[in-house]
Amino acid sequence: MAKANMKSALRSSLQRESIDFEEKCRKADSILNMSSDKKKTPSTEETKKPTTQTQDKALQEHDPIVRLSISVLDSDTELILQLRRRLFQMGIDATRSRIIRASIAHLVEASDTQLRAVLEQTHPPSPKRQQA
Repeated sequence: MAKANMKSALRSSLQRESIDFEEKCRKADSILNMSSDKKKTPSTEETKKPTTQTQDKALQEHDPIVRLSISVLDSDTELILQLRRRLFQMGIDATRSRIIRASIAHLVEASDTQLRAVLEQTHPPSPKRQQA
């Protein structure tokens, strides 16, 4: 008897979970459709961006992933979160690593004066890290 009750409880729980999942998917689709209707979709020429040689090389050679431990300011994590929200509204689910890698790719393309200006605007997270 207890076994039957457990089975029925599990079955009803799974059914509710399935319904909840479908409802969440419908809500997400409606939100994404609303945001995509508001924004003009860029043409194919606008979406094509030139890639750097290092990016092409990494894609061809399946560049291995290396784990790094970095220190960032609390305000920087807030900026990354703002970027993630902005990208999500555009239909892109970007991780923090992807945003940082995109920033690196952008900095590589910058001129020396632009790179210097950006670095002068950023501050090291702590006095200990200034030794480099």
